[in-house]
Amino acid sequence: MALTMGGFLDSSVVRELTLGETKSGQWALGKENGNKETCQGKLCLPTHANDIHSIQSPERSLINVKVPPAPPGKPSLAPGTPQNQPDLVTIRWEPPINDGGAPVTGYLVEHKRTGSPHWVRATPKLVTKPELTLSGLEPGWRYQFRVSAENSAGMSEPGELSEPLTVTLYRSGVSVPHFMLELKDTTALENEKVEFLVAFRGHPTPKVSWYKDGFEIFSNRRMRVVTEEEQSSLVIFQASFTDEGEIKCTATNRAGHSITKAKLKLEGERGEGGE
Repeated sequence: MALTMGGFLDSSVVRELTLGETKSGQWALGKENGNKETCQGKLCLPTHANDIHSIQSPERSLINVKVPPAPPGKPSLAPGTPQNQPDLVTIRWEPPINDGGAPVTGYLVEHKRTGSPHWVRATPKLVTKPELTLSGLEPGWRYQFRVSAENSAGMSEPGELSEPLTVTLYRSGVSVPHFMLELKDTTALENEKVEFLVAFRGHPTPKVSWYKDGFEIFSNRRMRVVTEEEQSSLVIFQASFTDEGEIKCTATNRAGHSITKAKLKLEGERGEGGE
């Protein structure tokens, strides 16, 4: 909020003042630049004003105004991530010392990899508490965080950057998928039923997908994909020469990815009475 004092002041001492309410109630003079002076909390007037006696005393000149809050404190990585939440990282920071005359309604948290100029917003919406639990940061990378505070008057400047933090994710209870039974090359007769079977493990339970020459296979009239417990199967009811090629099965969870492959080869049907 900006107020211009005039009328009872000589034009040479007119000041434009940006005002804000302080928690402490102390006078807080800001920077002076030409005929502009910034203060917080109370109406500040130069003592050399021509008609200073016509101005009310400071005790009766208080103006309640709202400005964006001061920057929040420096973020830090909270220790002791719970073992039952292996992929979560929590950062904390101190609220602004000065709320700008209005309650802080939220915090904007941003992060970037060390050395990168690009800041990434951590959450779509503002965070309501001075703490945030994040997921999706890649382990082994060094990240920096910064936080801005918002009130009804606007957003603060970003606070002090965190120290570069190496994100280490606790991996207890999380395991990369692996195949206990892998695919094997198969040769079949045309129009014969062909079945591929895999057995897998991993935690959380992996998502299993099947592919033929790079194209994902879904159940249809000719084929059936079934995944139950720790097994998955692909059944081709009447194999044709168009089914020849590479059959691939993948297992994926948040800990990693595994693949097993095999070749399917088709031969012509045996003649009547053939071996």
